Amino acid sequence: AAIPKIETSTRTARSLLPPSVAFADAVSNLRNASRITAAFFERKYEEARGAFSDRLHQPYRAALVPGLEDAIESAEKAGAIGAFLSGAGPTVMAICLNSEAAIGQAMTKALHKAGLESVDVQILSADNSGVQVVRFLPKNAREARC
Repeated sequence: AAIPKIETSTRTARSLLPPSVAFADAVSNLRNASRITAAFFERKYEEARGAFSDRLHQPYRAALVPGLEDAIESAEKAGAIGAFLSGAGPTVMAICLNSEAAIGQAMTKALHKAGLESVDVQILSADNSGVQVVRFLPKNAREARC
């Protein structure tokens, strides 16, 4: 994750989105989301390469993060499976199997070139378990229910 030290407003980011989207754009995003889901489910991560392009929010919000497109392109050239704007921004995420530091440096360089002087890079791990509900009953609570 490359996190530029800039202020972004979710309200502003939402206001940039159009009230409706073209059918072809919606289909493209659904196809990509399905491809990413299948690749991750099957643990064939390379099959997700090229599926991170977005047509529903990223083109409209790109102006909020100078250098966004260059950061995404730089991450992919450095070996990332894909990269994208996280939510309303300003974080730019990259999915990678290796070369994490080099990918982070490539994104930082692109963001610096666009005038963003301070960028924090964090190497994160994915949670493959997802949400889990864990119930804990103290010993005496179990006895009290019987």
